[in-house]
Amino acid sequence: MGGVRLAAVKAETDRRVAIMKSFGEAKEGNVVTLDFVDAATAVGFNGAAKGTIPGEPFNRALTKIWLGERPVQADLKKAMLGG
Repeated sequence: MGGVRLAAVKAETDRRVAIMKSFGEAKEGNVVTLDFVDAATAVGFNGAAKGTIPGEPFNRALTKIWLGERPVQADLKKAMLGG
């Protein structure tokens, strides 16, 4: 993702970081959910709602990290897509 596109979602990225820091220390077995609902990304931790991040551009950027042409973890992409 280019610098210009990253800059376009910086405030939303900062919000995601703040929400995830509120989890405290994550441990193996914890579950983080990211759901796109009503034009916002809803963040959950172990079944509890932790916050939302407005905007489709942020959700698109977040999805590309995992499912785009160059995912951060190719084997996870494959598993997420059922392959």
